[in-house]
Amino acid sequence: MIFTFNYKAGRLMIKIWTPNEVTKLFRITKTKTTLLRDEANNTIPAAERVNRGQSFVRAWKKEDLPLIGKVHGFLKPPQKTKIISIYTAKGGVLKTTMSYNFARIFALNGIRTLVVGLDVQCSVTDMLAVMPEAETIDEISFIPGLYEASKTSSDGGISIENVIQKSDLITLDFIPESINLNLLDQKIRDAKRREYFIERLLEPIKNNYDIIIFDNAPNWNFLIQNSLVAADVVISPVGCDIGTYKSVSQNIGIINNYKKEMDLNWSNFIIIPTLLEKSKLSVQIEAQYRTMYPELITAQSIRRGIKGQESMFYNASIIETDPSSPIASDYFDTISEVWGRITGA
Repeated sequence: MIFTFNYKAGRLMIKIWTPNEVTKLFRITKTKTTLLRDEANNTIPAAERVNRGQSFVRAWKKEDLPLIGKVHGFLKPPQKTKIISIYTAKGGVLKTTMSYNFARIFALNGIRTLVVGLDVQCSVTDMLAVMPEAETIDEISFIPGLYEASKTSSDGGISIENVIQKSDLITLDFIPESINLNLLDQKIRDAKRREYFIERLLEPIKNNYDIIIFDNAPNWNFLIQNSLVAADVVISPVGCDIGTYKSVSQNIGIINNYKKEMDLNWSNFIIIPTLLEKSKLSVQIEAQYRTMYPELITAQSIRRGIKGQESMFYNASIIETDPSSPIASDYFDTISEVWGRITGA
């Protein structure tokens, strides 16, 4: 892909994709001739002709990728909407990084995806937002979210449809986070059937998406409880480090106890090891997780690496910025397995 520097945002942005780069992105095993044939048949968008010195090459824009992925992607849409809650009662285990990468990978494959951030730190919102950064205080504007959608129109509320924001991919939307999530948590506390509050809020737009992902804070509150009640699938990333290992039984217990208390029937509860290192201790911790949770844990772990952090700096997933890297392979294998469990494929 070709990069240009966006001085306004201070980030490198991926602009165009050649046939070879598209085949790497989607792990297409056929030759690039297949792409060119589909382009000629209007099965996928037409590529631009980009001047590279003395020759021209075909190249697609980033906004074309979901349309190509719908035809050649490695994931196919589910038959009905799936809601995924990504939660671990501990910070620093790649929870938001995983939410962001999973969301983009789904969207790149042509799967209509909505991310609902439930963390007042606004991390996933900052990753997904495409608006330029404010340079003066006058340019700072408030963006409404779930709390504003929960209010009546007479009280200054707006519809859930009007709080949804677009990302840089046509198949990826998000509901932005703000400090007002604290107010929403307090409002849920006093509501009737409070565990179903967010589920009711999302009902009007649920069928507009193939996947809805809740990115949760590590703390336990009514927002987290609502995401677990609304979910079909719960994914819990656990770090292969001593801090996570000491608390993993308690953290997984919190989720299982709530499932039992609320009589929830998730189709899947999936544990994904993260932050795996080559050290003896990290490898031992990963092996212990596999002994403790053999039926829940994924076959693939996600390694610790700087490439994953760099990709978010570029406002992209790891498979976009460095599809041949080991961490990109980790995500490809992990999400393929998770998707297989979710869809039964």
